[in-house]
Amino acid sequence: MIPPPDRARAVAPGPLRVVDREALHRTIRSPAAQAGAPCVAWSQHAADLAAAMAPQLEGWPETPATQALVLDGELLPMRAGRYLPAVDARSCVDRAIAVGCAVGEHLRSHQVIAGATAAWVLLGGRPPEVLELISPSHRTIIAGVEVHQAEIRPGDVVVLGGAPITAPGRIATDLLRMHPEHTACRIVEELLETGHLGMQEVARRLDLLFGAPHTRRARRLLREVRVPAP
Repeated sequence: MIPPPDRARAVAPGPLRVVDREALHRTIRSPAAQAGAPCVAWSQHAADLAAAMAPQLEGWPETPATQALVLDGELLPMRAGRYLPAVDARSCVDRAIAVGCAVGEHLRSHQVIAGATAAWVLLGGRPPEVLELISPSHRTIIAGVEVHQAEIRPGDVVVLGGAPITAPGRIATDLLRMHPEHTACRIVEELLETGHLGMQEVARRLDLLFGAPHTRRARRLLREVRVPAP
């Protein structure tokens, strides 16, 4: 068993803070985004938390012993050569910062945790095989990471530990529109069951996306999602 590192753990977050597009673009222009510390592209708060988190992801060789720890659930694969001890993924703040640390020096201020990766940040469990980010800026190529260029609307982004993540409603609509059907429905059901999301919120967001690609598919899948009992 991997012992927990000797460091103070991130405190549980308060209510998610919504970020508007203007605030996001101010962050893009921030001089701090040019520095090299882990997660400083997002914020100084994220960088402070990442200072203790980043070393936990580094130095894991691709060996049978490492893979055995993954199979036992003691290590979480984040990206090729970067693994997170499960004891360091207990809170959503931990998981959000771990995503930024896994992306590493390629992280940019305009990149927002999204899709199944954002759902993992909120729900925990095993991270998706490929980390997923969205950005309103031009598309960036990062090995082992999917970076999608996408519009970010008001209310689409919230902050956890200084790290930007798509809001639960945006997570749901992105999954229903663009991810494999079984995976999308399963994750949306988990978000509903855990109280992160309501059906009316998803329907409202799909109404705002009228005419956008794959919206009809998303509406069909939403009808197949099991609504938790009251």
